[in-house]
Amino acid sequence: MPHTPAYRPQGRGKIERFFGTLRRQFLDGTIAASRKEWNLKLREWIDRYHHARHETLQATPLERRLSTPSLLRPFPGVADPLKKAFLLEARRKVRRDGTVLLDGATWDVPGALPGEVVNILHAPWVPEQILVGPDHKVARPVDRIVNATRFAKNPIRGNAHTDAKKDTHKEKSP
Repeated sequence: MPHTPAYRPQGRGKIERFFGTLRRQFLDGTIAASRKEWNLKLREWIDRYHHARHETLQATPLERRLSTPSLLRPFPGVADPLKKAFLLEARRKVRRDGTVLLDGATWDVPGALPGEVVNILHAPWVPEQILVGPDHKVARPVDRIVNATRFAKNPIRGNAHTDAKKDTHKEKSP
């Protein structure tokens, strides 16, 4: 069902113009053997159409569309609960160092106690973020390489480790 009444084309000018251009430029001389070939040729034509400069627009259709602000506005108060409805939920036990493991990645859990079991919301299509706990705090991913060398520059732990090595070497040498 059209959005404008029958025989009143005033509101359908843009789409009618597009279909006319499609008939003139694409359908008149195009011959294809299969539906797959038709689809490929149509995709190529549409790509050329959207990147070709139009005299009336003084721009390409793609530039024109991207330059106008979006007419869609988020519905207030619904965006976050709707996004959270599609997240996957998991339960993990917080390790002694305040982290949890999820899908092979280590995450630093803010405000959780070691041994505590926390609920995690995550989306497989956004692997760089997870939400933890009832207030859905954002957890930070732990860089394992940086985490492994975190005590290297600590004067207390760093020297104690190297001093212990020196002591064991001294005992073996005499």
